[in-house]
Amino acid sequence: DIDAVYIGTPDHTHALITIAALKKGKHICCVKPLTRTIYESRKVVAEALKANVATQVTASANSTEAGCRTCEMIWDGAIGDVREVHIWSNRPLWPQGMTRPKGADPIPDTFDWNLWLGPARMRPFKDKWPPEHLTLDQISSGRSGRLAVYHPWNFRGWWDFGTGALGDMGCHHFNIPKRALKLGHPASISATSTKVMTESAPLASIVTWEFPAREGMPPLKAVWYDGGLKPPRPSELKSGR
Repeated sequence: DIDAVYIGTPDHTHALITIAALKKGKHICCVKPLTRTIYESRKVVAEALKANVATQVTASANSTEAGCRTCEMIWDGAIGDVREVHIWSNRPLWPQGMTRPKGADPIPDTFDWNLWLGPARMRPFKDKWPPEHLTLDQISSGRSGRLAVYHPWNFRGWWDFGTGALGDMGCHHFNIPKRALKLGHPASISATSTKVMTESAPLASIVTWEFPAREGMPPLKAVWYDGGLKPPRPSELKSGR
């Protein structure tokens, strides 16, 4: 007998495990992102509303002193109206912008590949990247010693298993702006990126959301940058800051 389930598996298995646990009446704590797709998130929410249990996603900034103070300062009008938010990340720290390597490698005796794939489509197991397969940019986006194709860690760059840099870190970095600025659904979304790939997230991207006015707050533009891209440097900043 257990009271709660903590879900820290790869992204593509979150929804399946969460829904199964909710149907058993178990309390849930799931690491971010909650799911791999919006469709999965809606299914999880629908099940959670029926389950009458405690649920949590580990978006830790919500409970930090800095996060709470940021919200209070904005709500108190300490910095006036906020019309733009620019957020950037040093992610990906794993390869992105790649195609699937050919062939298959022996599956280690200690690794259940079928179980790891879970609800994802079947594919051959590959261990390490062939040296000729990745570009220098893709190698530099992966942490040294972590150039596994899928597991561990590098599932994040594959659409079948992860959500790319934005899905992996956006839920952290957008958490406080969304709460503090009372952001709901955007009026429009636009994006630009390096080469768009079929199976993996791009090496770098910029995504822009336009939000309408809400609860006495003016319209707002939010911009996300990843893959080494950053917003233009404000002219008011001194050199080195």
